Amino acid sequence: MTGGHTLGASTAQIGAVLLRRSHPDPKMRVATVGIAPLRTGNPRWARHAVEALQSVIVVVNDADLVPSLPLPLMPQGLFGDRLGAVTEWAHPSCKLHLWAHLGS
Repeated sequence: MTGGHTLGASTAQIGAVLLRRSHPDPKMRVATVGIAPLRTGNPRWARHAVEALQSVIVVVNDADLVPSLPLPLMPQGLFGDRLGAVTEWAHPSCKLHLWAHLGS
């Protein structure tokens, strides 16, 4: 299992996918937990992350700006060249995706 907060959560997501690719044994469970992650890649990357991992958990405060980063005008992200140009950013469609509303 990998995990992290903000940039660390995005890095943990990438690390979990790379771990799964380097150890394809189906008996080994690989999961990631992200607290307020940045959007790591494009929709294709998001689908790939969900398909590669047994569990993707994301916890987001809907009033937090960080999970909506990078903004559409920001430069291409990680894996943009390998998975196509990043013109739109996406979070994985998680098996468990918690959106917390904190405050008033």
